[in-house]
Amino acid sequence: DIGQSIRSENGVWYKNIQTLGHGGNAITFLALATSGDARGVLFAIKVFRKLSQPARRDAFIEEIKFLRVADHPSVMRIYDAGIFVRHSGTNTFEYPFVAAEYLPKTLAVVIRENTSSLAEKVSYSLQLLSVLRYLALQDRPVIHRDIKPQNIFVKGGSCVLGDFGLMKFLDGDDAVDRDILKESELPGMPFYYRTPDLISYARAQTGITMKSDVFQLGLVLTELF
Repeated sequence: DIGQSIRSENGVWYKNIQTLGHGGNAITFLALATSGDARGVLFAIKVFRKLSQPARRDAFIEEIKFLRVADHPSVMRIYDAGIFVRHSGTNTFEYPFVAAEYLPKTLAVVIRENTSSLAEKVSYSLQLLSVLRYLALQDRPVIHRDIKPQNIFVKGGSCVLGDFGLMKFLDGDDAVDRDILKESELPGMPFYYRTPDLISYARAQTGITMKSDVFQLGLVLTELF
């Protein structure tokens, strides 16, 4: 609820200020740290909500684990995590959450405003190519699968790729992953950024590859330029 506070595993309290968005697995809130070293700083708090689907919860935990160790300036940073506990009668519900840096400006805004110079656009492009290379060269390569202007954040002259909710490890279980995509109450893949790889993968015709992210980025850069 708006105005409610939650406590992280590090003992930091965050107060919910407003709702930023809803996804298939989670709700994202704007929250203010009210204790700890970062007191007074705004964060984006992403709270998992699909408790009835353990496979999705596991995927959310995997996302948090990856972002904790990701070391690239163009990957969204997370600072904290925890479990929000809610009691309802005799039942107790535990909702995992993560606190990430709050970046209000997206590439969608940049594209809409259309005021960026050619040099800035080229810089954004190189940064995004760099982060895709970083994801591909991990010990367990990561496919983002949701690269779109709304999930790319602009911080000064830097681009940051966020919202790894649809991420998949290349060596992950395809059958379980396909079930999660099909059961999503929202489109299991970005509606305007569905790639040939994503379509054939969802139909169980082929496996997913890193080409899907490259294709999505190509669509984004087409809009940018």
